[in-house]
Amino acid sequence: MRDPALLSSLRERVADASGPDRALFAEVWFACTGKQSPDTKARFAILLDAKAWTDAALLLARSALPEGRLSITVDRGILSLVIGAANLARGAGADGSRAIHRTDDLGWAILAAVLDEFLA
Repeated sequence: MRDPALLSSLRERVADASGPDRALFAEVWFACTGKQSPDTKARFAILLDAKAWTDAALLLARSALPEGRLSITVDRGILSLVIGAANLARGAGADGSRAIHRTDDLGWAILAAVLDEFLA
């Protein structure tokens, strides 16, 4: 069972952060993913060391969420990333849409969406 108080605290810290932070990514990883294989943990650490925030966030989402709760589509140059069963039912372009201006913002947005999904 995931601790709602911890998840809520992490979500607030993600919202307040000025950008990706290795330590915060790691805290979210351990709060959300549960037990993972050593290979998966090592791959996550390598991505963090490389500051590959989007790849690290996608690995976190894939590891933390059951299958079918992460959907990525591209239509006419617009990337839609939908996390969560409720969001998938509404479809791409749902209420949580936001513009991403830097590549590391996408990783941060994915991290926030995973936490939102656990808090829902």
